[in-house]
Amino acid sequence: MHTHRIFSRRSLLLAAASLTALLVMSCTILNTLAGDNRSSKSAEGEMDLSQAMLVTPENNVINVMDKMGAPDAFTIRFDMLEDRAVRWETWSYFDYGSSIDFVDGELLWMTELEPVPDGSLYAHLYDPDDFGAFMSPDLVRQMLFWQQLEEIHLSEGGLENGMLLAGDQILLGFDQDRLVYVETFVLSPEDEVKEADQPTPQTPAAEPQQAATDAPAVGTLLFEDGFKTGTDQKAIPLFPPETMVFHNMEDQGWLVSYYKGGIVGAAYETPLLQDFIAEFEVTIRESQPGSMAGFLFRGIGGDQFSRYYNLVIHPGKAQVGLEAWKDGEWVLMEYRPIPAEIVPEDGYYRLRIEVRGARFGVSVNGTQVAAFTDDQLPEAGRFGFTLATDNPPAIAKFDNLRIYQLP
Repeated sequence: MHTHRIFSRRSLLLAAASLTALLVMSCTILNTLAGDNRSSKSAEGEMDLSQAMLVTPENNVINVMDKMGAPDAFTIRFDMLEDRAVRWETWSYFDYGSSIDFVDGELLWMTELEPVPDGSLYAHLYDPDDFGAFMSPDLVRQMLFWQQLEEIHLSEGGLENGMLLAGDQILLGFDQDRLVYVETFVLSPEDEVKEADQPTPQTPAAEPQQAATDAPAVGTLLFEDGFKTGTDQKAIPLFPPETMVFHNMEDQGWLVSYYKGGIVGAAYETPLLQDFIAEFEVTIRESQPGSMAGFLFRGIGGDQFSRYYNLVIHPGKAQVGLEAWKDGEWVLMEYRPIPAEIVPEDGYYRLRIEVRGARFGVSVNGTQVAAFTDDQLPEAGRFGFTLATDNPPAIAKFDNLRIYQLP
């Protein structure tokens, strides 16, 4: 029965040693596999390896992602075979009790998985499609800008030009500054208990102290809106009342759409924003599972913007996404899953968006869930809220909007 490693910080050095051995042995393993394939195919009278390399494989990855969603954890290895980069990967689905192996997107086999402890945290922060063959360490750091990556050199393990980057539930291996290995890990609550500092007979327990806040740092408050009922609303509707309305009700900002299949919104006149942190709460009426609410920013071009970013949340699909509209067309539409364990039971998503140049980080209910990179709309612009639905009328309710400078 196939098992998957449970990651803890204490296991980092062991994982590093294992990965060092894997990188050193990679070429030998690959040659062995290639040799086995050649002999078996020839014995069956089928194509040899050189002929097989010319065949375009069926991409089963897309089908698996559509049917099963993002993997709970995954490993990826990149090799060179016949002067071509080959991608080997394993996706683990613990709720299904299965792992799936692919080569260049073609499904090889499925293996049974042992269950993980209750309360384990899956590695849904990461998308296997984000990692390409032989990426540089700088590119990986830029993509994972929202966390600190610990650098470990592997020269003592016999890999002179080898290096690891270790982060939150992820380990990345490099050979000669090229990404050759990625592994994400399940985080077990039992491991966290073991990692906690425990008092020993020689070291008395420290006196209890007031718990430190885990709120992330922010800069100066630039703007806020509490949507108080009976006060004039600060956000201006972008479309006429037969299409949408926006008003303060029940101390929230209610955005109502009568427009099927399109986006409506309300935007603030000032301040114009380029880099910032935005925090707010949003919920969509439960009877509208196909609706998406969003936070519009860097909007340019009059009331009905010709250019803008739209950070969307789709509760029905448990996804967040970054969209970019530019000169009459969508030039970016990327989405990431929200881990099931942080989907709010009350339906209120507490969002934090950090915009720093071409990098965008998104947290839901205090947990970082996605990072995006895009440089197509760099200018400062207006900001506001959006709503899209296939089944109008739809309602999104916003609250406690605060805009901060970057710290």
